[in-house]
Amino acid sequence: MSDQLSGRLAPFVDFHTHKQQCEMYHSREDVIAVRSVMYGVEQPLPTEGYVTVGIHPMQDDVSDVMKRLGKDSATLKQEMLTVIAQLGAKCCGIGECGWDRRSPLSWEDQDALMKFQYDLARELHLPIILHTVGGLHRLLSLKARVPQDSAVRWYVHGFRGKPELLEQLIRAGIGVSLSPSEHTPPEVLKKVKATSFFLETDDSVTPIESVYAHASRLMDMPLDALRHRLCLDFQQFLRGDSVL
Repeated sequence: MSDQLSGRLAPFVDFHTHKQQCEMYHSREDVIAVRSVMYGVEQPLPTEGYVTVGIHPMQDDVSDVMKRLGKDSATLKQEMLTVIAQLGAKCCGIGECGWDRRSPLSWEDQDALMKFQYDLARELHLPIILHTVGGLHRLLSLKARVPQDSAVRWYVHGFRGKPELLEQLIRAGIGVSLSPSEHTPPEVLKKVKATSFFLETDDSVTPIESVYAHASRLMDMPLDALRHRLCLDFQQFLRGDSVL
């Protein structure tokens, strides 16, 4: 991709988005999008672009999925492996998955579901895209318990926390994806700029180019340079290289 960037602008990378936004990108060649798909809920599976697939703590059938995990985790694992195999090279991660205080599952059940998906990511050598609403302490606890030599890369999407929390994630080797706004603390932007990060639209209808424009201005980074940097980082992400 780096050679392909010579002499032209790098595409915008939308690191975490959903079906509605991907449909808007359909005919665009200046956007690389990663669509998040909820396992067992979103059918048919995407036929183009990059995809992550996971069990979301807020998806409609999460209680039923949790029961299946408790009764026959091997079958659930095989079914997820089948879906991932169908996606082929388009599948670039597991998720979004994680913790949410609004979930019908207990924190302990969410821990178990997250560990199941971490084990799957480790087996497949895929990164994890994380959803955390009120569960960042549990994320940090799990990250500290898993093998430190694991090749799994961790990314919290939709980061909106304080600088101190970002520092904890960085020290734990966890990356972030975000959509900066006027409300984003300047210290967060400073810390993010100094490490590795991605930009996203998530479930917003805000165009990805607007997200980049905001980030460019707030981070005092030329837009073209920002596009180029994140595109190269995404290339490393796809290769399995650490960009943290």
